[in-house]
Amino acid sequence: MKNGETSDGLLWREAQHQVTLSEALDFLFGSTQYRQLAVEAFLWLQKLIPYRCGVRWGKDRITFLVGNYRPAAIKRDAGKLRIDMGFAGEIPDAFKVASDVWKTIDAREGYVIVERMPLPLSNVDEHSFVVACERMREVAPKTRLWECNVAVEWPKDKPLP
Repeated sequence: MKNGETSDGLLWREAQHQVTLSEALDFLFGSTQYRQLAVEAFLWLQKLIPYRCGVRWGKDRITFLVGNYRPAAIKRDAGKLRIDMGFAGEIPDAFKVASDVWKTIDAREGYVIVERMPLPLSNVDEHSFVVACERMREVAPKTRLWECNVAVEWPKDKPLP
C-alpha cells in the first residue's frame, strides 16, 4: 500500500523497507496455535475497518494506523493473541478497557484475548467500531504521522481515508 493521502494531506508514510504480513505474524506468533488465528483476525479487521489504513509492525504488535489513531491492533500478550479496538460509546461486554486516550473523538479503546474468531460482537458493537473509525478519520490529518512498515493488499473497494 502506498502512502495514504486525502485532500487534507498525508495520513501515514510508507517505510522504505517493508516486511510482508506473513513475516510480521511469523515473528510475533511463530508456529503457535495463535499464528493462524492472528491471520483470521487481521483479515476480519481488514473487512470491518471502513477504509484503508497504514499497517505498522512493532515489537509485540501489528497496528492499523491513520494519522496518530489506531482503529485496531493485533498483539502478542503473554504469548496469546490480543486484539485492541476503538469503540464509540460503550466497550462491548467481552472487552476490557485498554485506555481512554481518545476523548477528543468520544471513543474508548478496549481489548480482548482471542481464542477463536470471529469475535463475539453484536451488530451494534461492530457499528460502534465503525463509528469510532470514522471519527478517527475526521481528525487524523491533524495528528502525527507514522511510518508503516508492513506491505498489505487492501480490497479494491476500500477507499483511502
